[in-house]
Amino acid sequence: MPSGNSFLFAALTGYLLLLTIQVVGLTEYSRFFRKRNTSQVFLYGLYIIVLIIQVPLVYWLLFYKSVALVLSNQLWKFLWIISAIWVSSLLVAGFTVIIKKVEKKFRKSNKQNDYQPNESRREFLTLTTYTGIGIISSSTLMLSQDSTTPVVEHVTMSFKNLPLAFDGTTIGILSDIHSSPFMPKAQIAEYTASLMSLQCDLVILPGDFINSRTEEVFPCIEALQGIHAPLGVWAVTGNHDYFSKQVERIVFELEQTGIRFLRNEHTGIRKGSDSISLLGIDDEFSNTIGKYVIDGFTHEKAVESMLSNGKDDFKLMMCHKPYRFQEYSAVGIDCMISGHTHGGQIVAMPSIIPGGISFSRFASPYVSGLYTSATNNNTKMYVTRGVGSVGIPIRYNAKPEITKITLQRI
Repeated sequence: MPSGNSFLFAALTGYLLLLTIQVVGLTEYSRFFRKRNTSQVFLYGLYIIVLIIQVPLVYWLLFYKSVALVLSNQLWKFLWIISAIWVSSLLVAGFTVIIKKVEKKFRKSNKQNDYQPNESRREFLTLTTYTGIGIISSSTLMLSQDSTTPVVEHVTMSFKNLPLAFDGTTIGILSDIHSSPFMPKAQIAEYTASLMSLQCDLVILPGDFINSRTEEVFPCIEALQGIHAPLGVWAVTGNHDYFSKQVERIVFELEQTGIRFLRNEHTGIRKGSDSISLLGIDDEFSNTIGKYVIDGFTHEKAVESMLSNGKDDFKLMMCHKPYRFQEYSAVGIDCMISGHTHGGQIVAMPSIIPGGISFSRFASPYVSGLYTSATNNNTKMYVTRGVGSVGIPIRYNAKPEITKITLQRI
């Protein structure tokens, strides 16, 4: 998922584009009604309704971070659904008008007779039909979106150099919580309970605890109370944890629950007579130009430094984003755990195209599941779909995931 500024720019640009298309559809409706001497009060009322119903969408995408509104989770969801259905229907209407206008231009350029009896009425019926299709399709998407009930993925990761004592060790993963009005405390608590029921030896939380506001961390903290594992609960920061510009406070508050963050540092995990190195890297969002200019900091240098200082042969690394897997593999990482992608979050045509179509797939080949390094068959990465959402609060063909990994020595 993008950084704060790039997300705001993308959201604003995308919304203005969507608004333009909606205006095209609404203008066509208005033109039809004006021809029939419809009351101006009715037309102005229609415009006002359109503007009001846009508010939840505009607020969530553009102003939620800076302006706090205290609403119940149920009211949030209701307003979002109504807004999304209405906007979707107008979008379909707008696209229909654009297609019809292009078609009309094409007929004119080919000198075809452009006049048809009752054309205005026919166009209105077409527009209304497609608007209805937009309402039905968007409503269907809302109703058929993935359940909030997580899928527990059981994964085995095999390594030649895994210490004998760690053969069969289990790792539980809960990622991309995105605490927000669409991820309330009760839901996070359910995910935590599901994770704890797996009774894993080690728990990893690969970042994105909040969506964009500092206070979102407090429901998350309450829901994570009692989280534990014999070999510890370990975490790294995600890009959204920096959006509030108070990442230090977020980390401090979360560590009061017993979670231990590794921030460009490593530690030894001992089991029996053996041990492995656990490494944690801050999200790349923290890699500012200032840090580079002052001390030459780069994530690659941080990883190399941790590897050179580590005493254990087997290196397990937590990194929010999966994008640099090949680079980290080249410097000596054995196993990498990541999240960030949400499995694509909204995935189209997965039964037709392997992996489906999603924005995440355009950004990286690492979207979800198990990956092996192209240069070292013994180096593997697992990318979890996580449980939360960003931007549009919908998951489609990307079910929320809690993961149980079993390490295996071969």
